[in-house]
Amino acid sequence: MKKHLLTLFLFIGFCHSSVFSQVLSHPGGMHTKAQLSASFNNEAYNTMMISANAALSNTHHAIADFSVPGAYINGDQHVKMSKALQDDTREAYACALAFSLNGDSKYAEKALYFLMAWANTNTKYSDFDGPLVMAYSGTAMVIAADILWPYKEWSSADRTQFKDWVKNVYYHAGKSIYNKTNNWADWGTYACLLSTHFLDDKPAFDTYKEHVKFIIDNQINDKGEMPHEHSRGGSALTSLILPWHL
Repeated sequence: MKKHLLTLFLFIGFCHSSVFSQVLSHPGGMHTKAQLSASFNNEAYNTMMISANAALSNTHHAIADFSVPGAYINGDQHVKMSKALQDDTREAYACALAFSLNGDSKYAEKALYFLMAWANTNTKYSDFDGPLVMAYSGTAMVIAADILWPYKEWSSADRTQFKDWVKNVYYHAGKSIYNKTNNWADWGTYACLLSTHFLDDKPAFDTYKEHVKFIIDNQINDKGEMPHEHSRGGSALTSLILPWHL
């Protein structure tokens, strides 16, 4: 089972241009230029546009301290605080995709509105689940920024500010948990991959690619099970999923 998973991840990686290149392209993280320029399914596009159009009239929920208590400690507050970032990342991503597919700048501007709200406001994460939720909920923020990188109206100063947020907050969260032994490591590593790709740090990106192999070998046993997750019972993850072109 482990060999099959490892082979699958490596195969996906060999399909991605960044594996062969010494330069990391933008877009080219979660979505490649080829994917974004390919023909798309009308039904899927229309569904995505519902989200993008709804986002146009919504406001951000950026906060200075992304403080998220443990889900098993204070579940209601955990959900409430997580939702602030999750709602904004979802809308930034939908608008970035809409712009990439139809070229309407109003979607690019709205995506930037959400991205820059967090870049200009959020300076840290805290509490028990702060780094974990930042790592998995912030993914679409970085993906959206990668998609928008060719947008010429994104000012140099704002690009720098957003990169600083990725480096000092989002990437920092990923680095703080990627070496753990449970699903926190998976999300931490994914955050590190997204961050180092976006920040054009290819040596670090390659290091985290290798770490994915380590995770697969150490978190999945010979039966294809994830022991650290199974021990949690009904709330456990049942499979290791890192949706990245490695």
